[in-house]
Amino acid sequence: MKICGFLQMYNEVEKGNLERCLKNMKQICDDIVIYDDGSTDNSVEVAKRYTNHIICGEKNDFLNELSHKRRLLKYAQEFIKPDWFLWLDADEVVDRKGTNGGIRLLCEQGITEVSNQLDQSRGYRMREVTLWRSQYLKRVDKNWNERWFVRLWKNTPKLVFPEKKGLHLPQYPDGIEPDIKNSNIEIIHFGYADYEAICRRYTERIRLGINEIDRDKINEDGIQLEAVTIIPYQLEPIKFCIGEQGLAKYRIKENYVNLDTDEFLNGHIYKSLMLANLNYINRNVLHIGCNSGGNTNIMNKLFNGVEGIDINPKAIERAKSLYPNIPFKVGNICDLPYSDGSFDGIYMLDILEHIYPEDVPVAINEIKRVLKKDGYVFIFVPRGDSRIFDPAHVQVFHKKEDIEIILGKYFEIVNCEYEIRGNPNGIGTHDSISVLCKNDNR
Repeated sequence: MKICGFLQMYNEVEKGNLERCLKNMKQICDDIVIYDDGSTDNSVEVAKRYTNHIICGEKNDFLNELSHKRRLLKYAQEFIKPDWFLWLDADEVVDRKGTNGGIRLLCEQGITEVSNQLDQSRGYRMREVTLWRSQYLKRVDKNWNERWFVRLWKNTPKLVFPEKKGLHLPQYPDGIEPDIKNSNIEIIHFGYADYEAICRRYTERIRLGINEIDRDKINEDGIQLEAVTIIPYQLEPIKFCIGEQGLAKYRIKENYVNLDTDEFLNGHIYKSLMLANLNYINRNVLHIGCNSGGNTNIMNKLFNGVEGIDINPKAIERAKSLYPNIPFKVGNICDLPYSDGSFDGIYMLDILEHIYPEDVPVAINEIKRVLKKDGYVFIFVPRGDSRIFDPAHVQVFHKKEDIEIILGKYFEIVNCEYEIRGNPNGIGTHDSISVLCKNDNR
């Protein structure tokens, strides 16, 4: 039994999609056929590592995708002669179950079921799971959780794509219906998995003249998110966030040195938060993202023992010179230089929004590792899109549920609050979310 991957692409290396999709397809399919829609990056060169069956269009013609699919289908039926086709977009992968044998099992069942009716096609619908702003959260509001498409169909001479032009017309060929079943395998869509991808998608739709209703899908009014646990193990985020490579990755943007005076920091909201949590965090504390140490110094006066760590060597150099009695280290939250269970409490004040979404699971696992069982971690983040104020921010938390979903997989949520509060010194306000977590056995 031969399964053929069926794919169109346009500048997918530039978008960061192609290797992920083709790597996933190669685990499932015996061969892959690709239509390149006039890519100007090196997508064709990368695709050649996975297949020799590539049709190259002369120029980008995105709205004529069914015509491209007709060419792909004709080519595959003539030169590859597969038993089944599996269609993915270049920003998609098959879930863990489908990758690890589920797709092939469906094909085997389809052959058995129609063995006495050789001229009858069979197709399988699969739910599309849309990742949103990260690789571990999916959208479930509105119609996002009920997006079903025919992804797998049996090859027969009856198959033909209609001669229509437009965006996202039916993506499977005529000649399958009505013999289509729903499958419990899901397709993971990375097209909105980071802020840049969302902006790029919105811009593309404006360029193509897509109406307001379609563009409205990109907004976040009433957004609802859930955690994702179905990404194939082989495609889970690679730990490019650790070691020297990880330090370099973050030092490119984390080069700020805080020059705030002790007088200003004593009137800042951070001190109020420390006082409010004294019943939970009061000794043997690690301050992650300590920068030049001013807030660590305040902790040192409130707590029985504190250490500071930051990825910026210049900030740590200043911290050591200002507060020589406090231990400071240069280090990476994704690769903390401490033994397991080293601390009773951890503070992260406006730090999580600096961590790339794909690195968050690594960072939180490190926090959990160095925190004692039944220890507490306090995390404070800005609410809403703060990147306009600080380009080093790479994550956005619109409501407290967004951060509860992430942290609730690792810790017991003791308290999570959203509020707008002013600094005690009267200088500035904070539209923020604060979370207190306990390190339990999960």
